[in-house]
Amino acid sequence: TYTMETSLNLRHQGLRLATIPVESNPDLRPSRLIRSYREYALQAAKTIVAHLWDRSLPVRRRFPAEWVLAALTFTACSLIATFVFRGIPLAMDEYAFLAQAKMFASGKIYEYRPDLPVQLRDMYFQWVDGKYFSKYAPGWPLFLAGGVLAGVPALVNPLIAAVTIFLIVRLVETFVERKWAIVTGFLVASNPYFWGYACSLYSHSLALLCTVTALYLVRSYEAGSSSRNLILAGLATAFLVVTRPLDGFCLALLLLPLSVRVARQRQRLADAVKAIEAGGLILACLLVYNFLLSGKWSIAAYPAFSGDFVLVPGAPSLGVFATAGRIVQVWFSNLYSRGVNLFTVQYVGFACFGLHALAVAGFLGPGKRLWKTLFVEHLFLLVFLYFFHAGPGWPMYGSRYYYTTIAGLAVLAACGMAWASTARRGGLTSVLFVIFLFQSAFSVDRLFEYNRRFDKVVAVNSEIERQCPDGSIVIVNTRPQPPNWPDFVYLYDFKRNGLRTDRRLLIQNDRDYEAIKGRYPDRPHCRLSIM
Repeated sequence: TYTMETSLNLRHQGLRLATIPVESNPDLRPSRLIRSYREYALQAAKTIVAHLWDRSLPVRRRFPAEWVLAALTFTACSLIATFVFRGIPLAMDEYAFLAQAKMFASGKIYEYRPDLPVQLRDMYFQWVDGKYFSKYAPGWPLFLAGGVLAGVPALVNPLIAAVTIFLIVRLVETFVERKWAIVTGFLVASNPYFWGYACSLYSHSLALLCTVTALYLVRSYEAGSSSRNLILAGLATAFLVVTRPLDGFCLALLLLPLSVRVARQRQRLADAVKAIEAGGLILACLLVYNFLLSGKWSIAAYPAFSGDFVLVPGAPSLGVFATAGRIVQVWFSNLYSRGVNLFTVQYVGFACFGLHALAVAGFLGPGKRLWKTLFVEHLFLLVFLYFFHAGPGWPMYGSRYYYTTIAGLAVLAACGMAWASTARRGGLTSVLFVIFLFQSAFSVDRLFEYNRRFDKVVAVNSEIERQCPDGSIVIVNTRPQPPNWPDFVYLYDFKRNGLRTDRRLLIQNDRDYEAIKGRYPDRPHCRLSIM
């Protein structure tokens, strides 16, 4: 109320306050200013927060909010990565990234293993003419190799996440008022969908950083900054291709025409050409890297000979029309069987429903139609292409494969908040509070689940060492039968023979043992028992 504001202003000026008791009339009618204690407490809290915000101006000038958010993000994610995720890979994807990073850190791009039975080859690894390497693109392992050399690979993603939050605030600030950019940065940083990958050994955090960097640089160039920004945007987009090829393709397909348009408006079309040339150099390096591994020119190592992204097995023998029909059938089959799960539980419910709701409002609101359309097209292009996958992985766990769209969602959500504020839409504070509560509750739940799962990982590794002597052939079976989902861990994720430091050979089942026991007659076998 005005009395509280007046008192705070007087106190802010350094004046001493005195209270003089007076008599008052009894209540003659209900107050028209304060209708309930709850309303008064809420209004008072807003006033106090606003007052503290004004008083913090000298500190904010010295320590901008994006720096503080970045520091908090790095601290929180480092603690989670170290003490909850234990700095170890949970799934074979992470192990493949870490193993390739160790190769890079040792100055090699592959391990040479001339005779490696198929039963001993790890998932997500390729074996070509004796060369053994991760099937994934080299962008993220290159970054991770720096952490390996420094002895702290688990802290690389937290550092990337901190830089990402910093740039998200800067990016959003080019569209809306600074206060909404700060709120958006906080919502993204506190989201379990964001920090979950920021604490892992997955490549998603670096992909998001490349996306945010490219968007921010193009946006800055559009505002009149140096042509160097557009060239750097081309490099960031190309490195996204080197990190996650399909994500990079989707961003480049949309951002390239926009960059050319902006450069033409500034009558500097040569800047766009330089950006394309700079990105082309990185892509050329990727082609050479894949050629050295597989002997074939390709944008990704694994489709060069075999891998996940297979639209139609045996397509050459089907004919053009039959192949096209089969592709359409795969797409609609995935949409029918997993579409509802993707757009409710996976992508919206568990990931960041608050950002999505605000993003819808931001897209419907006025202004920046060209950029808003680009963000929505980016999302739908990724969804469209990933549903071509013939297996269950990408459509079922699709939320993580659209991780780079957080950049666009953040901008759209900020536009939604700004529009709701200027249009005097009621309840914005309550909506943000509900989003924060949901994210906090879900984050705590995820932390407990991850802690149990990593306990399971440590326990399995301990049982391997306890039950099976070094030099033995360990039969791990396919997977455990846990009573509850939080304890769920694939046992075949522990079949990591390619770069094991001990002499144990891990295989999946008795059939694999029968196939290789003749090669290793002197090795005893050990059947792992996990309760």
